[in-house]
Amino acid sequence: METENSPVEQAPAEVDDVEAKKAELRRRIEERKLKALQDAENAAVASPEQQEPPKRLTAEEKKKLEEEKFWEEQREQAKKAEDLKRQVEERKLEVAQKKEQQQKEMEAKFWEEER
Repeated sequence: METENSPVEQAPAEVDDVEAKKAELRRRIEERKLKALQDAENAAVASPEQQEPPKRLTAEEKKKLEEEKFWEEQREQAKKAEDLKRQVEERKLEVAQKKEQQQKEMEAKFWEEER
């Protein structure tokens, strides 16, 4: 008398059942990915009525932006002027040091000839 299938005979059926469940899960995942992709595409090509209209700046906001831009340009120009001023001062110092060195060399040469 045969009461139950042996474990060896049940294993292929269980493996087939697990494989079927895996396949079903993969199919559901792919469906969700496809739906998400379609939703993203639909959102990207939404009609202009559905999209938020571009914000128009008020006169006050425009004036504020122009003022900020003006002051930013002023800061940049002031920085450039400071850099140029610093460079001029450095160059003046270099020239003064070079003149002083030449003067010392000439004095040393003069005193050398006097001896």
